[in-house]
Amino acid sequence: MEIDYNKVERLIAYVFRTATQGDAESILAAIDTFCYTQEWCMNVGDVKGQFVTEAILCHKPKILVELGGYVGYSAIKFSTLIKDDPGAHYYTIEFDSILACVIEKMLRFAGLDHKVTVLKGNLQENITALKEKYNVQTIDFLFIDHIKSSYLSDFQLAESYGLFHKGTVIAADNIINPGAPDYLSHMQAHNKFESNLIDTEYEYTKGQEKDAVLISICIE
Repeated sequence: MEIDYNKVERLIAYVFRTATQGDAESILAAIDTFCYTQEWCMNVGDVKGQFVTEAILCHKPKILVELGGYVGYSAIKFSTLIKDDPGAHYYTIEFDSILACVIEKMLRFAGLDHKVTVLKGNLQENITALKEKYNVQTIDFLFIDHIKSSYLSDFQLAESYGLFHKGTVIAADNIINPGAPDYLSHMQAHNKFESNLIDTEYEYTKGQEKDAVLISICIE
């Protein structure tokens, strides 16, 4: 997907103009308002984001990794849930170097840069660094929201490196719209994961378009 950097600039300007520095909820609300009232953006959003939030609160992960950070919405939303846990940390992997810088800027504005590490590139380029530099041997929570055609291959890559353990939770966005059918079929047939497909709405469409989030839990 081609990134509209001009739109990203307008979003950042709106957030910095209307949100309160250091207040994550204010920043998230500003992003949501911009996306509902001015220009659509590809964040997980407030509706689907709540399903992921509930999964994090339920399972209380220590090591969280996301694939695809865009402007930092999800990194802010989900790292806020672990900000008071000194043993928890969030890693966001963003392929686009410009967006990775935007995420870092947004995290500093939110006061969450100490809880989130931004890694530039794809999972293949960063998986060794995760293990060797950051000592991430396994992941407790994985949020997948990047290129839909890469969902399955990146899941398999992480699996081949032994990043999943019993209890690992994987939340994948946009399962229906635009869709990741190969990933969905694979996870529903996987004998080491139990998956729950949550039917919901596409971000910022107020129910006019459908989507789904897939929550998968490693059971062995």
